[in-house]
Amino acid sequence: MEFFKKQSGLFFGLCTVASLGIMCFVPFSHYAIAGIIVCIILALLFAYLYGWNRKQKDMDKIKTELEIAKNKTFIISLLAYFEALKNEHKDFEIIRWGLAVSKPLWLSHKYTVRKEIGGYVETSARDKKDISALIHVLIDDIGWTNAELLDYKTARKNIEEGIEFAKKRPDCAFMLAKGYRHLLSINIRDNQINKKEKCEEYLKLCFKVTNELPEGKKKTELMAEYYFAKATYEHAINSNESNTQALKDITEAERLYKQIADENWEIRILARKGDILLSLGKNDYARDLFMDGKNKSRTEELKKPLVKSLIGLGNYYLEQGHNKKAKDEFDDAEKIAIEIGMEYELFIIEQKKKELDSKMK
Repeated sequence: MEFFKKQSGLFFGLCTVASLGIMCFVPFSHYAIAGIIVCIILALLFAYLYGWNRKQKDMDKIKTELEIAKNKTFIISLLAYFEALKNEHKDFEIIRWGLAVSKPLWLSHKYTVRKEIGGYVETSARDKKDISALIHVLIDDIGWTNAELLDYKTARKNIEEGIEFAKKRPDCAFMLAKGYRHLLSINIRDNQINKKEKCEEYLKLCFKVTNELPEGKKKTELMAEYYFAKATYEHAINSNESNTQALKDITEAERLYKQIADENWEIRILARKGDILLSLGKNDYARDLFMDGKNKSRTEELKKPLVKSLIGLGNYYLEQGHNKKAKDEFDDAEKIAIEIGMEYELFIIEQKKKELDSKMK
């Protein structure tokens, strides 16, 4: 029915054009018969197009279901593989494979699976006293992943333990700096921004560790991430002064990411910079960044920055009083966030939609 509604204008337009064409070649006495024939032909054509449209939708649905089934099969097989390694006491293989699949699982938004495999790695790393692997898994695989799943208490416990190990290992400075950034981010997400002294302590420790690294691409990357975290914290404080400083810091992060030619991070920065500009009242500039982030994220198939850009656009339209447009952006963001399990962003979207509902009543 929806297809007919959308295509009815085209159908009747074709009928009109065809009828006018017939008048030029058919005697007046045969107008009625010719018109009926044309309508029948067009109706058959329209029925064919409708059938083709339904067929395409059915094919798309089957493809989606096959993709979901394939992913489930892969995940089941992957977890079964680690369980088999555990039963065979192959700890070194668990560590080797667990660390190898960590990043792909993160980029594929398989947070629960990443955490579960991280659990296997943690046990094996403790048994074999592989402290480097243990630091990595405590801070990232089960630490930050727990934060992504909104289990902040467990995340803090994991990350703090990882930091204690990393302090004693000069070769783990990268993970140490990451651990301090994660603790800052958890404070921001968990509405602990009022613990200013603790937040600023994490920032200072992160900067100190990063600044002591030898010059090179890794240090530049870590420093870019530091300025991104600092800007996020300052934006969370949300005063005019802190947002002004946040704009300077996010611009510095942007400069450093360009220096190491990290295009994905440059895209991720667009939404955060847009948020800051929106707080500073530079609405049109913010909107342009959100649109840029939305388009580039879709092109590069980066779903997390896409969700954040859509939320930013929703906030922009909400401020402008364009409630219908704001709802559309939040709805789009919600669908993708549900698909990839962005629990924190889903919480934000829920709050924004409640605010929007109160305005639309």
